[in-house]
Amino acid sequence: MNKNPEAYKEQRLFEQSKVFQSTIKTVSTRLGFDTALDFKDVELMYLACSFETAWNPSKLSPWCSAFDEADLKVMEYHQDIEYYWIDGYGYELTYKQACEPIKDIIKNFK
Repeated sequence: MNKNPEAYKEQRLFEQSKVFQSTIKTVSTRLGFDTALDFKDVELMYLACSFETAWNPSKLSPWCSAFDEADLKVMEYHQDIEYYWIDGYGYELTYKQACEPIKDIIKNFK
């Protein structure tokens, strides 16, 4: 983030949206808090849920119980915004630098 704070602009705007703020409040209420948790705390719970689920898909992570399906979709979208701008098609340079190596790989396979 220090190298290009502009890349996180859309993600920060989404964090201020009603749907995102509602998700934070919903998770906080589900866990029994009278006031909304800090976003960073909810984000850490989401990351713990997703990593534990990936490591052991047959066992439900206790961190996932803080979220319902709609909450998980909102948190996933929040993460997807970052991937789009940092690693994806958000900036021309990001996707163009991958084109030449991919073309080379395809050429060598042929």
